[in-house]
Amino acid sequence: MYEDKQDAVNFRKILSREIIKMAAQKLMNSLRTVSLEVWNKTEALLSEESKRHRIDPNQTYLVKLGDRDRSSSFDIAIVK
Repeated sequence: MYEDKQDAVNFRKILSREIIKMAAQKLMNSLRTVSLEVWNKTEALLSEESKRHRIDPNQTYLVKLGDRDRSSSFDIAIVK
């Protein structure tokens, strides 16, 4: 009788681990899909905005980014 109970406990542990592995894999696959979708939307938005602001893709631009009070700022060069 003890062995049957122990086998049932071991089986539940193994099953639980497998379910966790499957759930983790499914979440990772979903994350990859969502990341690709978001990146595609980001690229589309950047493309639209660069056209709207007439940004020449063959030009190099220096952009200053930072806080309004300039306590922390840095330059970014956007290069073709």
